[in-house]
Amino acid sequence: MNHATRIVCLVALLGPLGCNSALITSEVDPAADAKRAMALGDRHLVGYMGFGLVVPGTPQGFQYWTYAPGVQVVSHVTDTSQSAEIEKAADYAIRYNRVILCK
Repeated sequence: MNHATRIVCLVALLGPLGCNSALITSEVDPAADAKRAMALGDRHLVGYMGFGLVVPGTPQGFQYWTYAPGVQVVSHVTDTSQSAEIEKAADYAIRYNRVILCK
């Protein structure tokens, strides 16, 4: 599975959780995905399970467990995933979460 396919799968997993996966194109754009989610009233952050929950793109000291909308966990990326997959998920989450937190 290539990078673009994995990211599309990652974003498609978010669809049932509040993001509109029907609007996702083959070009992955985390900022656009976040803006679409916010337009639908979804302000969840995106994270993945490392040794614990990892929520990239949040400020230092950010307490995600107190963030009222919550965090959507990408289920196929964990601390046992290949480092390239973790980096891709982290890059997507950073760009997505910064849009959500800046609005």
